[in-house]
Amino acid sequence: MKSNLGLLFHWAGFLVSCFMLVASFYDASGDEHLIHFLASGFPLLGGWLLRLCLVGRVSLLPFIK
Repeated sequence: MKSNLGLLFHWAGFLVSCFMLVASFYDASGDEHLIHFLASGFPLLGGWLLRLCLVGRVSLLPFIK
C-alpha cells in the first residue's frame, strides 16, 4: 500500500516536472531559462523524497527500478 502511494506521488511529480519544463520553452519573454529549469525540478524532487520516506532507497526517475 505504501509503495503504491509512493509510486503515485513519484510519477505525479515526474509528470508535473515534465509539463513545467515543456511550458518553460513556450515562455514569451524568453529570459530566465535557468530559473525555469531549476523550478521544474522541484516537483520531481518532492515526489522522490516522499517515496524515499515511505519505501526506502529508490531511483530518482520513477521508471527505473
